[in-house]
Amino acid sequence: MMNTDDGAYYRRLYRLWAVIAFGPSSRTLSELYTRFDNAESLYAAVTQDDAVRNELPADAVKSADSITLSSAEKVIELCDKKGIKIVTADDDGFPERLREIYNPPTVLFYKGDISGIDDRLNIGIVGTRKPSDYSRKTAAALVNTLTKHGFDIISGFAEGIDICAHLQCVQSGGRTYAVIGSGLDYPYPKPNLPYRELIEENGAVITEYLPGTQPFPPNFLQRNRILAGLSMGVAVIEAGEKSGSLNSAAHAVSQNKPVFAVPPCDLFDPRYKGNVRLIREGAVPLMGARDIYGEYSINPQHIIVANESTAAQLEKIRLIAEGAARAEQESDKHISEKPKKRAEVPAESEHVSENKPRQLTAEELESFSDPIQKNILIKLSEAPSSMRGDELAEALEADIDDILTALTELEILGNVQSQSGNYTLAD
Repeated sequence: MMNTDDGAYYRRLYRLWAVIAFGPSSRTLSELYTRFDNAESLYAAVTQDDAVRNELPADAVKSADSITLSSAEKVIELCDKKGIKIVTADDDGFPERLREIYNPPTVLFYKGDISGIDDRLNIGIVGTRKPSDYSRKTAAALVNTLTKHGFDIISGFAEGIDICAHLQCVQSGGRTYAVIGSGLDYPYPKPNLPYRELIEENGAVITEYLPGTQPFPPNFLQRNRILAGLSMGVAVIEAGEKSGSLNSAAHAVSQNKPVFAVPPCDLFDPRYKGNVRLIREGAVPLMGARDIYGEYSINPQHIIVANESTAAQLEKIRLIAEGAARAEQESDKHISEKPKKRAEVPAESEHVSENKPRQLTAEELESFSDPIQKNILIKLSEAPSSMRGDELAEALEADIDDILTALTELEILGNVQSQSGNYTLAD
């Protein structure tokens, strides 16, 4: 519990008073903060300055008059009792990215750990509560790759795509952050409650809403600005014509952040009308992690470049994106011609290893959830020599783009190596 003699305690107290009096996403409160340097001066003006009070809506004045500082003290005590942490815009630990958005929150409640949230690359993952198998598989494969490349995953803890993204991130060893539209102590959504602690141990559950706040529908639309605000970009996996995911995408656009949309497996499937609309309006078609790497590298945001840690990570994913592009170009040189049957090659040729190809263990293969990656590894372990991307595509009867994406990801993870477009298992 904070020391009540500490100046930080009182700064937090006034911030909480303002949120209780006006509401966590109040535009009136946001406008007031543009006029006053701190919450204490705002409190004094709203409670004592008639000129300021006369400018405010009558219901805002009535609400402010009904809330005392002791009300804020009780919230601090309740949060301390329930293990809920509080961070305000006055604190160093407040996420810098949220300071950049329209109507930024001034108080956040969370369980878990948000330290370093500004120092890692991330992506917001959103989608329907009732996704297709195609969308579930796409979300899981995408998150698995991104997480292994150091990305945090931001989502909304809803059923469907959200919880799929959170759980895959944890399973892949990453950090994930759930931004919710209710108080942290409100049990919602019930099917996902067993996973709350897991997320808190591997990231955090975050909200701007006071303890006890119920998940009213408007809360989720307000929540989306924070989800997008914490994210460096937003990826829409599956969205219908009126999906709430489109609201998250709209916030990302207003915050000048990239929006990605997974192309539908069926253009006429109404479940993907939102995705089609986003792509028509300029969203980046998302067919693999390298689409995100490429966009982040080509159009880096100042919030990435200004941070020394994320700038270094940006250079890493730039190399990943360039590697994928080179592999694709190399494959294009061969794809127009059907590969000829390989002639017998002398043992001393550099194209053939003198040693028997390394065999993957069942345990190694089991660690790969992506079937394309797993099949590539099996094929390379069986091959007497290296294979090009187009040869693997033909042997596995798979799309060349999927093969090249998987090869790039496997190379970055250290599972395969390449020379002049020829791939082998890594030593």
